[in-house]
Amino acid sequence: MSLSIIFRWAVMGTLLCIPAFAASRSVTVEVKTPGTFTTLLSADAAADVDDLTLKGTLNNDDVRHLRWLCGRDSLHQETGRKIRRVDLKDVTFDKSGRPFVAFPGGRSFFITSQTAIPVIMFADSPVEEVVLPSRLDAIEAMAFNRSQVREMKVPEGVTLGDYWIYGDTALTRLELPAVSGHGLNPSDENLTGLKTIVYGGADYLPGGCFYGLPNLESVTVSGPLMHFDGTFALNCPRLRRIEFNGPVTSSANTVAGNCPQLSEVVFNGPILVRSDFDWDECPGLKNVTVNGPVYYSENDSVYPANPAAYLAWPGLKDYLAQMVKTVEKYNNNESSFMPNITVPALPHLISVAEKTGMGDVAATFRQQEETGKSLDFFKTKLQLLKESPAYCAAETDGSPFSYAPAADSLLALSRERFNLDSIAGNGNDISRMKRLLYWVHDSIPHDGSSVWPEGPLNLRNMYDICRRDNRGVNCRMLAFVLTEALLAEGIPARYVTCQSKAWNTDSDCHVICVAWSESLDKWVWLDPTVAAFVSDENGLLLGPSEVRYRLQHDLPLVLNEDANWNHQIKQTKEEYLDEYMAKNLYIMSCNTIQQAEPEGPSSHQQGVVVALTPVDSNYTTAGRITTDEAWFWQSPK
Repeated sequence: MSLSIIFRWAVMGTLLCIPAFAASRSVTVEVKTPGTFTTLLSADAAADVDDLTLKGTLNNDDVRHLRWLCGRDSLHQETGRKIRRVDLKDVTFDKSGRPFVAFPGGRSFFITSQTAIPVIMFADSPVEEVVLPSRLDAIEAMAFNRSQVREMKVPEGVTLGDYWIYGDTALTRLELPAVSGHGLNPSDENLTGLKTIVYGGADYLPGGCFYGLPNLESVTVSGPLMHFDGTFALNCPRLRRIEFNGPVTSSANTVAGNCPQLSEVVFNGPILVRSDFDWDECPGLKNVTVNGPVYYSENDSVYPANPAAYLAWPGLKDYLAQMVKTVEKYNNNESSFMPNITVPALPHLISVAEKTGMGDVAATFRQQEETGKSLDFFKTKLQLLKESPAYCAAETDGSPFSYAPAADSLLALSRERFNLDSIAGNGNDISRMKRLLYWVHDSIPHDGSSVWPEGPLNLRNMYDICRRDNRGVNCRMLAFVLTEALLAEGIPARYVTCQSKAWNTDSDCHVICVAWSESLDKWVWLDPTVAAFVSDENGLLLGPSEVRYRLQHDLPLVLNEDANWNHQIKQTKEEYLDEYMAKNLYIMSCNTIQQAEPEGPSSHQQGVVVALTPVDSNYTTAGRITTDEAWFWQSPK
């Protein structure tokens, strides 16, 4: 092999320019019988192989040997070997043989399809070039995780598994097929070496899709794009060009932010709904170039539309046919946020379909518009709570909840350390609860983005960490702290996790406390995050079940006037109760053992989670689920 530059064109692969190396050789091996690759090319015989072409059918034993030659053994440990280039153009796979990776404890990986790159096949491998099989329909999860592949072109029609190419910092060029749903997010995948990315098309590119990529120079969407969100390119110091060559249905206004070398944003394809494009801190970008026809402009006086040119677009009917499938797919998926994108576009799609004589398509779009508007996504949080199915008495056993006594050793340490007797005072139980609520709120700030504190999750440790590091904690930690303080003063208390109907897609929950009032004979709402408690029109304090009922039935609710976030933002009844807590009172759950250090490392027994849900809820993440409201909120006596 000479020391010149080798140029190769791989069908369905990539065009690469990679220097050859001295004392290395190229080998072609045809595996006619699955499982024989080891005998055809032993580890010793492959010691100086730099470029390997495989043909035939590989089974799990063959893949295990290939991985060994490429740097990883069956335990995913380094072997010290490196093959720079692997050509799999004429390879298919066979499911026979032992798993090619088998970790102690039972976890293993194996071939699942004749025409798919298997899970973790090239993960953590130093291989620099892989020519993909010509018969390929999937690249499975983590197949190229933290590999050193320099360029990759994925053929059309190939399905991509989760994190299929995560952490490949050597990757400089990536070409992707048109994908359904979200396009690959290079920032989330940690592709920091990426210079060029080309999408064959996508339904959606999220905001921040290209965030903090230090080497990114160009982004191209060559096929249809339904929507890109605001500032989808952000903090990319070398980004120069963004180009859309296919039809775009809609977009947010802001294209990019803090991309100092960005000089071109070009739309060459038609746009159904044009936004008033802008950008922030991109001094080299003077304007956005729109070469394709625009059907509707949100700022027609400045950026006039040309609907006649749009209607004359040769690919319009094919585009509308594809949009029927896309809209139906998302509008019939209650858990997707995509109707927020598809439904606003439908009036324009209806108009276009009517003007092109596609009455059946227009009728389908109208039907989907009604379907979309009926989804939870377009209802207010309060409306969803009002529509919640009722609870249903179902339990026959006693209370699963227990409350650590004030004499508990951990509670005693906190009571003595902070002189909680003095903080709570000598007033009635309501007065003592409020004084402890305000003390926690004033002592430890809220920071919803903070990491969990190190060490035991008790009042003393969290107080000290926040003072030492000048930091705050999230609502869950604050609820732990207040619950502990109340228990230390002999007041039964729980921390309550409050979640939305969309618990499986909405990661935003809120955690509050309840305290048992002997004088009122009920639970009382206490929220240390915003120093909040809730009353009826007569000033009587309420608990979560009462607040939920009153929200559902439009009965008066009063939030204390001094409720606030970190003494910076005043809380209002409309924002806190009607909006935020209306969303998060759909599902409520509590730990069965209320004590100091209720979660995380501790020397004592931990409880399990019991969740209260409406009838027919799909909630699953609790040790016990009940629809029995009275049983869930029964007295601690």
